[in-house]
Amino acid sequence: RRYLFVFNQSSQPMRGPIRFPSMLAGKPAVRAVGIPATADRIAGDVFEAHGGELAVQVNLRPGDAALFEIF
Repeated sequence: RRYLFVFNQSSQPMRGPIRFPSMLAGKPAVRAVGIPATADRIAGDVFEAHGGELAVQVNLRPGDAALFEIF
């Protein structure tokens, strides 16, 4: 399993897409699935890789983080 952890260490909110190369840890990434922060949500958002990059949408306050599983 592969995961992508995004942490906002800035003092400003982080909103919008964050782009990564679609090759992560030496293997191609086809999609990223958000892992919900609470157990009341079954599945998170799905982001597909396009044109050699993987873009995940975030809306993080300072000190917040998001976790995605990479497939």
